[in-house]
Parts: sequence; structure tokens; C-alpha cells
Amino acid sequence: MDKINFKIKSVDQYDLDSLAEFLSINHGGLTKKQWFEKFELIWNLNPYFDEKKVERGWIIIDNKKDIYGFLGNIPFVYLIDGSPEQIYCGTTWIVSKEARGESLKLYVQFNNQNGWLINTTGTADVNKILSEIFHYTKIDLSSFEANYILPVNLLFSFKFIFGYYKNNFLKKIFSILGAVIIKVITLINYFIFKKKIGKISINHCSKPPNDIDEFNNKLISKYNFVIPRNKKNIEWLYFSSNKSPILFEVRENKSLIGLISFLHGTQYGSTRFDLLDFSILDTSPAVLNKIIIEIQKLLKQMKKDISFITFKSYDNNMKNELMKFGFYKFKSKNYSNFYIRNFNSDKKISNVHLTSMDGDRSFFNIN
Repeated sequence: MDKINFKIKSVDQYDLDSLAEFLSINHGGLTKKQWFEKFELIWNLNPYFDEKKVERGWIIIDNKKDIYGFLGNIPFVYLIDGSPEQIYCGTTWIVSKEARGESLKLYVQFNNQNGWLINTTGTADVNKILSEIFHYTKIDLSSFEANYILPVNLLFSFKFIFGYYKNNFLKKIFSILGAVIIKVITLINYFIFKKKIGKISINHCSKPPNDIDEFNNKLISKYNFVIPRNKKNIEWLYFSSNKSPILFEVRENKSLIGLISFLHGTQYGSTRFDLLDFSILDTSPAVLNKIIIEIQKLLKQMKKDISFITFKSYDNNMKNELMKFGFYKFKSKNYSNFYIRNFNSDKKISNVHLTSMDGDRSFFNIN
């Protein structure tokens, strides 16, 4: 077999059709049409993307211009010590077996950008490459290590379990028994731990809250490293596409004190909701208690076929409240990590606010 001559090139608009075809075959279980929808959201609708200044990403091609690999590039703006800084997020690093020897060259192109570079990954091989070869700094976040899972509708929980485990009979049985036990604990604990709080209200958002920028100013003042939850970002991430995550606002005495969002989608004949963003000014146990109860009610009103709701714990108060209400802590070996690099800046990253919204997770809803 003749040796294939590969080269790296930047992605332009003329590559998108072939790229969507390549990714639909090689990565993620999305159709070609769904990949085009992703491209629209992460580039064309992205307020920080300017094709004259920012690359969409890079591909590996042969002499026939067939694609063998891809690394995407999503521009953001974060605040570091209160100042806006350009951030580039690497996404969807996928290379065919024939071109594996060229794969690091994609990251070399990504690393040549002038700005802060981030990557979120749960893959051990990529973790090693980022830290040992490209000298990224890992930000340790215990909140990313575990999911807190709650079965909602047992019938649809069973449907999900049967579809997920397929031919593994023992895992089906143990998972079903676990779901039933957790559900019983949840119902008991609901009456034991529910607190009456009249000041807190939670509402589904159909547009950015009118006082979003006031809330954002309070949020960003608390952290050294944070993506702004301002009107510009909220409109892009939640209201520019009908596939966007679901957003809720949390109010105390009519004042906006928090934003919560969920990825959602249908799998194995049931709906799942996974927590995406959790940005709350007041994380006292009483407030978290109210949020956990009301969010479940709102999601059940939106969808009757919910199998599971998945949370993450961003502090000890939240962890305690989730455990009280029967959420099962599921620790994953392949949890997402957050890596960052900028050799051209002496700014230090210390007091961070990171949720699953940071990185590329916002653009990949549950299939």
C-alpha cells in the first residue's frame, strides 16, 4: 500500500460539508445535519468568532483533500482579574487510524494561537498529552469527579436501564433494584428534609432575564477566573438555537441570585436532564434545598418521560443537600478535567468559577 501524504490545513467554509460527513462517520453518533447545526452554533452564531481573525479549527487531509483528522477551535472571552481575555477551547480531537502519526500536529496549530488555551477532557491519553507534552496546567476540581443521579419516573428509568445495559442481565437487575431503593429514599427524605422557604422562586427562562447584567456583575466580582453570564453570552448559549440547553433563573425577593441550566435529550425511549451551569450567589443549605425540590417539579412539568436527573456538587453544602434527597453519588474514572495554558501571560489562575458549562459541553446536548 502506497504511503499517504498528509498535510494540515485550516478549516474554511468550503470544508464544512466534508467535515460534517467525516465526523458523522467517526465521532459522537451525530448525523451530518446535526454536525452542521453544531458548526452554526459554535462559529456562525458565536459573537466572538471572526473568520478573518479566528480559525474554525484544523484538519488533516491527503492529496485528494479527503479528511483524516480534525481539531475544532471555539473562541470565548473570560474575565481574569476582572479584565476580558481571549480564550480558545479545543474540541472534538478525532483522527483516523491511518493518520495517527499526524495527530499532534493539529494541537501544535491550536497552541500557536495568541491567547489562553483551554481543554476539557475525560480521556486519560489526552490528559497525558496536554500535561506532559504541551505543558498545560490542570485545574483540580473535585466537583467534576462525580455525578449525583436521581431516578424520576421509574418506568422510564427502567426503559433507560434496559437500553443502556442491553445484554448485561446482572447490571440490569442491580440497576433496577438500585433505582427503586433510591426512589423510596427520595420520597421519605422529601418529607423529612423539605424546608419551607417563601422568598425563593425558580422560573424557566424564555429569554435572558432583564436584570442579567446586574446579576453578572455580582457573580464576576467573586472570582479571579470566570466566563461572564452577561446578556451577550446568555443569548448565544441559550437562545440562539432550538437545540440549546434549558435555562432557569433563581430569585430571592424578586432579585436575581442565580442561573441553572440543563442539557437534555432522549435516550432509550426516555428523557435525561444533566446539570450544565450552576451559578448561585447564595449557596446556603436552605436555598439549595429549595432549588433541588423546585427544579425537579419544573422539569417534570416539562417532560413526563424523565428517566434520570443528574447534578454535580460544587461545594459541601450542595453535596449534603443532594445526598439528603436521595441522589446517588456515581464517581467516574473518566470525569472531565480542565486544562489551561498561556505562556505569554503572567496572570495567575486561582479563585475560579467553573461548571460543566465551561469548555465545549454546552454545544453537545444529550443525543
